[in-house]
Amino acid sequence: MKVRDKQTKWEGTSSTFNTSSPAGEVIVHYIDGDGDSVFIRDLEVLINGKWIDMAQAFKYKLLIRDNYNTQFREPLNEEEKERGWY
Repeated sequence: MKVRDKQTKWEGTSSTFNTSSPAGEVIVHYIDGDGDSVFIRDLEVLINGKWIDMAQAFKYKLLIRDNYNTQFREPLNEEEKERGWY
């Protein structure tokens, strides 16, 4: 998934939670090859051509977690969206 920092507007990709962190963080891989663990609340995600607050995307099930809570993605169909995980 394409993500960007709300303040700096640095763009990168992410689809993995930081399972070593007690807080809600994801691993972000930046275009320059660098990577970092970033709080979900500090990111926006590109969904259907629009930048959406990542925390809101999870709240409204525009992003869903896998059943191990290690990865995330957009739901593939309404059934996954309704269920809230894959």
